[in-house]
Amino acid sequence: MTKPTPFYLSTVILALSGTAVFLLKPGYNTNGINTEIFSWLTALFLLWVILSVCGVAFLSMGWFVPVFSRGSKRSKIVALSFDDGPHPETTPRLLTILETHKVKAAFFVTGSKAEKYPEIIRAIHAKGHLIGNHSYSHSWRNNLLSPRSLHTEIASCQNILAGITGEKPAWYRPPVGLTNPRLLPVLRSLGLRVYGWSIRTGDGVSVNWQRVEKRILKKVRGGDIILFHDGRSRGRSGTIGKETHTNADFFSVIENCIIALQKRGFALEVEGKTTQDKTSVPPGL
Repeated sequence: MTKPTPFYLSTVILALSGTAVFLLKPGYNTNGINTEIFSWLTALFLLWVILSVCGVAFLSMGWFVPVFSRGSKRSKIVALSFDDGPHPETTPRLLTILETHKVKAAFFVTGSKAEKYPEIIRAIHAKGHLIGNHSYSHSWRNNLLSPRSLHTEIASCQNILAGITGEKPAWYRPPVGLTNPRLLPVLRSLGLRVYGWSIRTGDGVSVNWQRVEKRILKKVRGGDIILFHDGRSRGRSGTIGKETHTNADFFSVIENCIIALQKRGFALEVEGKTTQDKTSVPPGL
């Protein structure tokens, strides 16, 4: 039996608490209000609102949907994952690096780019990497869509990838990590689960690459899922803000991290590769 999400459970608790106060009417004063109980209900409601707002933006909370954001800390497995691709300059080079070091990774791709570069999707699939659904358009506005439109957005990517590889993805990663109460029913209808991350590299914005590499290698533990982005070219010598932001730097960080992690005895693989793989997926997910 699937466990209720914290959002639905807290909503039920809040509703039952309010109903109990209304029906039991304990200790009302002359104005018909028990100020102490009213204060507690108000505080409970505000806490629910705060948690729900945070739950939209912080995927690892699993507030609206169950999320697989890391494996066991006792394991010697670390997963690399790449979002927003494929890209004709970035993704093929990444595949070469991964193959050289015998690494299996996860690629969460958008339907629009998969349509444009189906040969790269086939290459990812042929090399045995996980291919996940990252929506069709990759827009933060997806979080504002109606259930029907949200279903269309995710199902479109699902069908495109199935048409290219012959397999429907088992995992979904929401764009920008945003979730909402409408997402869970849509994912269940499509047979999808949410694949999160435990280390966010920040490589999608202006970065100091040496700092990124050091932070990853300092924080990483068994079971971690590391989030990178391969959805665009960083140029040969372009800058964003004050930081140099190049493909060469990006590939260097990836390769250096792989070598360092393998020296520490970590296997770079993807846990929970399919929905049928129950070995690394938490109960109820």
